[in-house]
Amino acid sequence: NVYPRSEAPEEPLPAAPITADQPAIFHWFSQTVGPERGLEHIVRILGRMRTPVRLQLRGHVSPDYRASLETLARECGVKVPLEFLPSAPPAELVRLAAPAHLGLSLEERMPPNRDLCLPNKDFAYLLAGLPVLFSNTQAHTALAPELGEAALLADVYHSAEVAEQLDAFLADPERQQRARIRAWELGQARYCW
Repeated sequence: NVYPRSEAPEEPLPAAPITADQPAIFHWFSQTVGPERGLEHIVRILGRMRTPVRLQLRGHVSPDYRASLETLARECGVKVPLEFLPSAPPAELVRLAAPAHLGLSLEERMPPNRDLCLPNKDFAYLLAGLPVLFSNTQAHTALAPELGEAALLADVYHSAEVAEQLDAFLADPERQQRARIRAWELGQARYCW
């Protein structure tokens, strides 16, 4: 589930400054943008955050699901419109994620296989030099300590607490940069081929 080192940036990219006109970017990708992938949780979390965030969702999405997620975002008070991006070839996913502030790996606890898996996006983000927000599945809970500052582990069912956690992370540029360097080092030294 890891990517070749040749797809990584040459060095960790600095996090862009965050302003009302230039929101933080949270990046998520899969073949399909759909339900039971943790996306509803992150939309609820964004609605509680003080920091402006653009949620990038890359993959195939049905018109009905897109409309339902946009409706949820409006109902939750999400300040920045969701950004739906087309799917991309696997060899481009790391490069396309690298400019974001945070990668999202929001696996659900059910069915059991989702609770136990480490999806490929986890390792794409690390290779891109992106810290990762992990849902607290069994697999993510076991992996996060190995990643140190590159991992933010959260119970995404508690949106107010996670919103506070993310606001604090995004308010600290030095912490963000340390997390990006740690992610990139892990992607270069361990989670690659």
